[in-house]
Amino acid sequence: MNLLTKENVNIALIGCGRHLTRSLLPNIFAHPKTSIVAAADIIPERLEAISKKIKGIKTFKSAEDLLEQATELSIDAVVISMDPAGHLKFAEKAIQKDLHVFVEKPAAFFEEDLRKIGIEAERKNLATCVGSKWRYTPGTKVLKDWINIDSVERDPDLILLDVTFPKGLTDELWGLNGVQAAFYDMYIHAIDYIFSWLGNISDIKTDLIKVEKNKQKVVIICKNSEGKTAIASLVRGSAAYQVNFTAHLNDGTQAILKDLTHLEITPVTPWSNTEGSLRDHPSLQWNPGRLYRGYARAGYAEEWDSFIESILSNTTTPTNLIMASSVLGVIERCLHQIGYPLNKDKVGK
Repeated sequence: MNLLTKENVNIALIGCGRHLTRSLLPNIFAHPKTSIVAAADIIPERLEAISKKIKGIKTFKSAEDLLEQATELSIDAVVISMDPAGHLKFAEKAIQKDLHVFVEKPAAFFEEDLRKIGIEAERKNLATCVGSKWRYTPGTKVLKDWINIDSVERDPDLILLDVTFPKGLTDELWGLNGVQAAFYDMYIHAIDYIFSWLGNISDIKTDLIKVEKNKQKVVIICKNSEGKTAIASLVRGSAAYQVNFTAHLNDGTQAILKDLTHLEITPVTPWSNTEGSLRDHPSLQWNPGRLYRGYARAGYAEEWDSFIESILSNTTTPTNLIMASSVLGVIERCLHQIGYPLNKDKVGK
């Protein structure tokens, strides 16, 4: 059992690149119960930059060297942000050292690889979290809280998810082709978000609508064991980055979540007491106000809070390694269905 008896979590950073410093680091700094005590990166300039941000931090030229000194530095948890092969490799090494693990997505390429170390982390009562931030957005929490506010049966039985992603910096990534990279770098968020609503995915149908350089259009239909359905339209190559979510609840209520932040709920309204064909259209609305640096940052702070709380309270995060491995399993099935399966002997080498 790795339940901390103190009220502060000592963090080590493995990989100090652009994503960690711009997206993750501000939330680690802001959390009142975390301290960054060590960092590792193969690029000296990154270590120099992180040393200027955090006085007294211990820096290492390799993750292996950092992990070897984890005990004497009183490290409790690591944050891993690099390439997927490195994510898997150092997550496994950290778990072997009895450290809690926060790792960026994708944590691996293949379900069986990630599930194996997830099971080991669970056996050791280690907290794990993969950076799939959409399900952590405040708008999503408000909607789920409203759905569960009383004993009324109003679960969503049909979900529509329409997402446009920008083309990104490159068509190919991590040795993958453009279609594969889109799934592991971008569509992975949408698939994890569907999991957060369906609970499980038992049936999948994938249709590749269009493939061009830096552009793909994919439709995925998912069903869970109870027959609840999610239809995702995923477009890469748009000039926009937009996420539009609609949930049709089984009592007739419609909930729309724009960019996973602005929520509008239209409850069931009877046709009675209206004149002719007129009908009232009452709705409940919620938005978080202005978000610093835009809605694309929504979910990062909440994701980090969930990880730290899971360490201190010995609970499980929603995006633990085992859950994340199930998401990878769906990606593998999707790629197989559209004729773009990964070759395990070549990927990540």
